[in-house]
Amino acid sequence: MKRIIIAAVAAVVLLGAAGLTTYLVVDHRKEVAAQEREDEQKAERDADRAAAKAEAEEAEAARVAAFEECLDETEGYFDAVQAVDALVSAGVSYNNYSAQVQAAVIASSQVRGVDDGCQQGLLDRLDEAVALYSAVDMRWNECIFGSDFSCDPETIDLQTDWLSAAVALLAADAFVDSEGQLPEGDTDSDAA
Repeated sequence: MKRIIIAAVAAVVLLGAAGLTTYLVVDHRKEVAAQEREDEQKAERDADRAAAKAEAEEAEAARVAAFEECLDETEGYFDAVQAVDALVSAGVSYNNYSAQVQAAVIASSQVRGVDDGCQQGLLDRLDEAVALYSAVDMRWNECIFGSDFSCDPETIDLQTDWLSAAVALLAADAFVDSEGQLPEGDTDSDAA
């Protein structure tokens, strides 16, 4: 009988050990599976971050390239408009002024195909300044050479449009200084 009891106790111990071993193995497998899932999720997050970083770097490189292309394409026009601004800041005769405005108009016609950011941030501003400078040129010309001999060139208002053109040129300068970054919400070409 002792043998039966010892055998029964041994069987219970063995079954308990087997059950505990099975429990420990199953629990370890669960832990390993959970760790594998966590490692996979971490790898996916890392891959997503790396892809997003690469995409952001690629987008920045494309933006910088577009900005450089914008500057290259508009350099002559920008210089011509700045030359008009320099003239009016220092004082100018009609003949010199008119020649500089015409040079800026000609330079504007030589600009070919720029992207939307360049158009909105730089080209529209330069066009605005040239339109204002041209309006002054026409008023000044009409006063000097027109049929209305009562016009005195000393009394016509040149400064208002010149100041407005200077503001447009400052906006173009800001676009260049910001390396092609448009201000938030500045998607309308008439903004600024």
